[in-house]
Amino acid sequence: MLMTDRIVVRSMSNVSAVACEAAKTGIFSFSATYGLLLMINAPNLSKKKVFLVKIPLMMNTMISCCGLNCEQCEAYLAWKNNDDALRQETAEKWKVQYGAKDITPEMINCSGCRREGPKIGHWSACQIRLCAEGKSYEHCGSCDGMDSCDLVSHVHKFSPEAKQNLLNLQ
Repeated sequence: MLMTDRIVVRSMSNVSAVACEAAKTGIFSFSATYGLLLMINAPNLSKKKVFLVKIPLMMNTMISCCGLNCEQCEAYLAWKNNDDALRQETAEKWKVQYGAKDITPEMINCSGCRREGPKIGHWSACQIRLCAEGKSYEHCGSCDGMDSCDLVSHVHKFSPEAKQNLLNLQ
């Protein structure tokens, strides 16, 4: 029978401490996905034990204010991989998809909306980001009015997973 301990990590420094402590007991499996770490102790213990470590996603700066996962964005991928072909492809796609007639491949560079580095053109004027920052929130998931918000609702219509990302942050 597996015993499960649930641990909520409040800061990234605690993640290292939890991982180190678990490693001392003989971890044989470790995976990380969207703020959830699963660590299973080695069979040398008399009872196997599972540590379920919940890391608040707000610590993941690759989740944008509106909940989009920046690591899946073409502008981020083009910047990260310095991929001019992806920049060209994305600019052409976004001209049609978003009606961004003036977008050029040179504009397709972004390090993520909540990280230091280059930003996609609309970032400085993003009303969603400006609203969250104005309320001193890391993201829209901290706001009680998210479900009825006209600003973020259009994002969640075309990207339901963005809303789920924000719900997971709570």
